[in-house]
Amino acid sequence: MDLILAGPARERRLAGLAVDNLGCTDSRAPLLLLHGLSFDRRIWRPILTRLEEIDPFRRILAVDLPGHGNSDDQPSYDLDDVLDAVHRASTAAGLVAPVVVGHSASGVAATVYAARYPSRGGISVDRTLEVADFGAYLAQNADACVARSSRPNGAGCSPPSSTACHRPPPGCCTRARIRGRT
Repeated sequence: MDLILAGPARERRLAGLAVDNLGCTDSRAPLLLLHGLSFDRRIWRPILTRLEEIDPFRRILAVDLPGHGNSDDQPSYDLDDVLDAVHRASTAAGLVAPVVVGHSASGVAATVYAARYPSRGGISVDRTLEVADFGAYLAQNADACVARSSRPNGAGCSPPSSTACHRPPPGCCTRARIRGRT
């Protein structure tokens, strides 16, 4: 059994990519985690913490894609080239037939990777992985959200970083739903 240390020692560079490398190689399928565009491997850390609790020592490799986080830039960001870089890192880590999990735009990358390289499957996660921040924002801004949702121009409830002005779905900012989600 090949044990990979957790904690700060888990952060490594493999084949030019920064990775969180943890768990041990055993009969369970290893996980290869790919973040979405404009994110990096840190998006997976709350999930990694939970997986360590419910599925201890599972072999997991969370990768900073080329040009993201602490990974090197590369001449081409064509999907084929990005997946080749990910595969080199996965191979350097010793992963054999991982389950590939892609967040957001990397859901497509996970599917293509799973079809191209030995894997036990691909999973696309299409929602944000950190809903607590958005829930906290809604809870702290409930009155403003309700007031904005009734404006004639339809400006709705969206986080401050949002540049789009849109009408929220019915009930998006009601107090009952905010309390129910936080």
